[in-house]
Amino acid sequence: MSTRILLIDDDRLARQMYSDHLLSAGHEVESVDTGEAGIERLRTSKFDILVTDVILPGMDGLEVLAQARQIDPDIGVIMISALDMVDPAVRAIKAGAFDYLVKPASLETLRLAVTRCAEYRSLLWENIDLKKHLALSQAGARIAAATEHNLAYHQAAEALVAHTDSLLILLVSFGPEGLVVKSAVGSGTPLDFDQVSQVDSWLQVNGKDGTFAVSPRAPKDLRTLGDPSCIPVTVPGDKLSILCFPGANQSFDEKALRVTHFLANHLAQALQALDRLETAQNLAYTDDLTQLFNGRYLHRILEQYVEHGEASGKPFAVLFLDLDNFKAINDEHGHLVGSELLVEVAALIKSKIRTRDIAVRYGGDEYVLVLPESDREGALRVAERVRQGLEEHLFLSDQGKAIRLTASVGVACYPEHTTDKRRLMELADHAMYRGKRGHRNVVYMATPDKVVSC
Repeated sequence: MSTRILLIDDDRLARQMYSDHLLSAGHEVESVDTGEAGIERLRTSKFDILVTDVILPGMDGLEVLAQARQIDPDIGVIMISALDMVDPAVRAIKAGAFDYLVKPASLETLRLAVTRCAEYRSLLWENIDLKKHLALSQAGARIAAATEHNLAYHQAAEALVAHTDSLLILLVSFGPEGLVVKSAVGSGTPLDFDQVSQVDSWLQVNGKDGTFAVSPRAPKDLRTLGDPSCIPVTVPGDKLSILCFPGANQSFDEKALRVTHFLANHLAQALQALDRLETAQNLAYTDDLTQLFNGRYLHRILEQYVEHGEASGKPFAVLFLDLDNFKAINDEHGHLVGSELLVEVAALIKSKIRTRDIAVRYGGDEYVLVLPESDREGALRVAERVRQGLEEHLFLSDQGKAIRLTASVGVACYPEHTTDKRRLMELADHAMYRGKRGHRNVVYMATPDKVVSC
């Protein structure tokens, strides 16, 4: 039986292109150009899959998703959007969308998404009790909605134990260091989970076909688990597998295998979505020119350090750095050279601080350094090392320019000067400007009431 698809997109060309491709793949397709028209069709006719754009005139795609799920909780929903942004994607997945594609989505990508969604629906309803299917669907949704990698692993392992009647589920990754256990969940198993870290000692690999067996040398209680079935999880860049232990003299039947593949697909989607989210967050927090962190990340990390400082009592320091007479360099050499200079300054700053210290391009020719677990003495040493490094360096010498540059640096410390994030930045900024108003190329330490030269 072909899959009935409702397509909603206000772009006539995209609507026609997607419709034609899905029709050629053997599906039944109806298309409309507004969310309101789509909801009306859902009320009057039964569809297996809804494919909708996020940005629509009138009712947007997220509202269409919400109403479609009310009309038919079992409909598969695929969102397509020109917005390559994290927030709408997260909201759509949490609201029950099966997949989120970014325009321009290739026809093959859309076809594969529809195929996966159709397979999901087929598995959900074929030869399985409705209640079990509902629980399985909810388990898959919880996995897909996981907000971090370890949670996705754990929820997948729990769901696999519950829905395959396995005694033990191990999620393992294969790397240069051998097997790494991502999650271990058992059901009525006498396994001491401290032994999970020694998984190599009680599992052996069949070199011919890559299957696993519990070693005869394993403790007796572990041998009651039986030999595991190994199901790979398709995640780019990671050799992740699910090891399902059915118990001695028990078989891992076809039904359990299909359920495992179903949940493995949800886990793969969750991990890939989390990887995309992590990449997007990294891009959102990175300065395009210097590849240092940007101001958005600075405010986030300062909040975290203040919270950590309140809980642990550990200090940290903020250095506010501004290049001296940078406008004159721009005027003399041009803005292209100025940009290249900012990149080289960023590299020099990075070379003068610890790996755990955080370097931020705050804007223009201003930089901020956050030094975890640094008091005033440590902060002053770093500030002076950076200041001196800038003073002594010949910038763009490989281009034959040999530009000299200095900077004024202001220092403020938590909790010595303040415990307020905003005030900490203000104090470091004021200390820096005291140097700018003086003879420049200097480090100043802030106090709550005044700044003193160092």
